[in-house]
Amino acid sequence: MSQRSVTPAPPQALWHRPPGEGPLIGIAAPSYSMERVSYMIPSARHRYVTLKTLTLRRFERRGSFFALTPWLAGCAVDLAHTFNHIPVNRRFVVTAELEMPRYLGEVSAARMRFGLARLASDRCRRILALTEAAKARLERQFIAAGLPELCAKMEVFRGAVHPGPAGGDRRVPNTDGPLRLLFVGGDGLRKGLGPVVAAARLARAAGVDLTLTVVGGPTADCYVAPGLRIDPGPLARELHDSPWITHHPALPNAEVRRLMLVHDLFLLPSLDESLGWVPAEAALAGMPSVVTNIFALPELVRDAETGWIVPLPLNLDRRWQHFDTPQAVAEWAGAEAAIRDGILRILCDHGDDRARLHAMGQAARHHIESLYSFAVAEPHLHAIYRAAL
Repeated sequence: MSQRSVTPAPPQALWHRPPGEGPLIGIAAPSYSMERVSYMIPSARHRYVTLKTLTLRRFERRGSFFALTPWLAGCAVDLAHTFNHIPVNRRFVVTAELEMPRYLGEVSAARMRFGLARLASDRCRRILALTEAAKARLERQFIAAGLPELCAKMEVFRGAVHPGPAGGDRRVPNTDGPLRLLFVGGDGLRKGLGPVVAAARLARAAGVDLTLTVVGGPTADCYVAPGLRIDPGPLARELHDSPWITHHPALPNAEVRRLMLVHDLFLLPSLDESLGWVPAEAALAGMPSVVTNIFALPELVRDAETGWIVPLPLNLDRRWQHFDTPQAVAEWAGAEAAIRDGILRILCDHGDDRARLHAMGQAARHHIESLYSFAVAEPHLHAIYRAAL
């Protein structure tokens, strides 16, 4: 699919219903960009218009209840599609990233009951989990809340990921020069930047010829381990001073996608991840990935087939066992050591097998195309809309 075949954003807040065939879908509070689409798939069978979201968020000092509970204004639509937002009017389907209702920060029990009641109402026609891990987590949440009937409204709809720039087939494997590693992540502490750099440094010392490109940078703390603080200075200096590391503090998505075409192995050994868009993009460029077994990442990477999975101990939600617990700070170093050692083994055992890396990259591309191609997503989403109507 070419860049031109991805439709632009829907028209803004029309107040009169436009003429035309097919259901009119009102998009409210869309998230992510057109490279990663969970709310608007190009289709000749349904149409889109953007609705205005009116909220009382200015009166909210803490939390996000009002921000995520909008009134939807605009022309008459057949159905609204929101992302994490639970509207107070209109018939709607909602895409759920991790939890639902997703009120960040402090929220009272009464407000949580209100959100759940809206989901249980006839206005809510479908709850679309982005991953199987999210669906399982939501099912446990709804059953614990005494609303098992909400499980019947759920299904997994992953959305679509743009295939990237032309040339993404990577038909010729890299057989000469160093192994080229790529890390992309803005929250370096949570996403495992420290263990990646340490593993790469140790692999080089063991004789593995490699380079590392980093897009992002070190951070001092993260929500996974409240109270943890790591001095980012030493890692920042290593990124700057090491001749085998190329460091970009930030790059546009298009530039990242082009980098994926000239690297061999992608690394995202995250301590917490609600989805993992970037490994999907890497796979579409023909790159295998190294990830942890956190949440939905194993849905994107098949261990030893399309990449490798570094195991960490998990809780029932498939998050790190010590996520947001009093033990998290004390256990952090051990988790990073496990990630470092896992990556090091992979680099030492497989870094020289370029033919296998290329074959795994092609398998990764086919796997992600089966999950996230527009050809798969468009009929699925249209069927969801039709059933909801």
